[in-house]
Amino acid sequence: MMRNYKVRNKILVIFVVTSLLPLLLIGFLTYIKINNLENIIFSVITIFPLYGMISGIYLSKEITNGMETITLHTKLISNGDFSIDLPNEYLDMKDELGVMSRGIDTMQKAMKSIFIKITDASRDLESSSEKLFKSSDETSELVNSVTQAIKEAASGADNQLFRTEVSSRNLENMVKDVSKVAHTSTSILKSTNTIIDKTEEGRKAVDIAIEQMNNIHLSTNLTGGVIQELKKDSEKISEVLRLISNISDQTNLLALNAAIEAARAGEAGRGFAIVADEIRKLSEQTLKATEKINLIVEKIERNSENAVQSITLNTNSVEKGRDIIGVVNETFTGISHSIKSTTLEIKELATVAEKMTIGVNEVSSSINELETIAKEFSTLMQNIEESSKEEQTFILGIKSSSENLAKMSDELQQLIPKFKI
Repeated sequence: MMRNYKVRNKILVIFVVTSLLPLLLIGFLTYIKINNLENIIFSVITIFPLYGMISGIYLSKEITNGMETITLHTKLISNGDFSIDLPNEYLDMKDELGVMSRGIDTMQKAMKSIFIKITDASRDLESSSEKLFKSSDETSELVNSVTQAIKEAASGADNQLFRTEVSSRNLENMVKDVSKVAHTSTSILKSTNTIIDKTEEGRKAVDIAIEQMNNIHLSTNLTGGVIQELKKDSEKISEVLRLISNISDQTNLLALNAAIEAARAGEAGRGFAIVADEIRKLSEQTLKATEKINLIVEKIERNSENAVQSITLNTNSVEKGRDIIGVVNETFTGISHSIKSTTLEIKELATVAEKMTIGVNEVSSSINELETIAKEFSTLMQNIEESSKEEQTFILGIKSSSENLAKMSDELQQLIPKFKI
């Protein structure tokens, strides 16, 4: 019953009882008429300490037992053992031991709940760190592959830029040569006033051929992006070069026919022979320049083929274009049978030279556009490469962090078994 009182109340009760006991004893001895004062005093002195000692031992034992139990329980908690709870008799006490017991029990339950949450969190942390490490590893491999592909694309862009610059320089030389041809043709044209019938027919045929070639160009299927633009412009250049080459061949043939007719005409055809020879030289120069440009264009097309997967040419349109050019050839062959026809051929040559100048200017413009696109593409590839390097560094940082996180999770998993819940 004494456990329902506070410790200080117990001590007060023992003190009061111990103080009143001698008085009660004296009254009792007086009542039984013990007249010997010495016996009374001896009895009081003997019984009072004895009672106090017995009461003190009882009270001390009760308090000591409670403290030992609580101390043992706190040692278990300090060693990480939360599996044993305090007995309910200590939790139900109304004294200081009860307050202490309830406080320790509350602390034990709170710490037990915390360690349960830590255990669950460590498991989730371990699972998450494994997934993060695996994901960062896969991402790192993917970034490496992308970086390598970007490096190859950047290298190809630099190579394409170099070849485009070479093409631009060669085209400038060709423009000069074509300008000479145009100037010479214009000078020759000023000396003639002949009305051209068959030349008009030939011009119409050439127009049809150009229109047909444009249809071929429109029917070409190109894949999107910067490489597609490069390929498309290369096709334009190729078409113009083929036209120039064919015209140059025909011009050379016409010059030869004109020389033959001039030889037949004797002294009267000497001037036409000189003009025909000059035209033949210009035609050969044009052909050489065309061949140089054609080689460069072929290199550009080969490089573009590495990025373009499907380009389908319209075969029927090409055949029609060849037939039309054949008609032009036949027309110019008929003109070569007379000096009048030769004069008309020279006029046609002037017209063709003008078209060649326009065509070369268009090709020059296309080459300049190609060069600009190639520079922009090269710069873009370099920027993308730098970004991929930064992303790779970031992924490596994530991978390192995931490794550290996994290490921390392992350490936490090794620490948790030391506690009993």
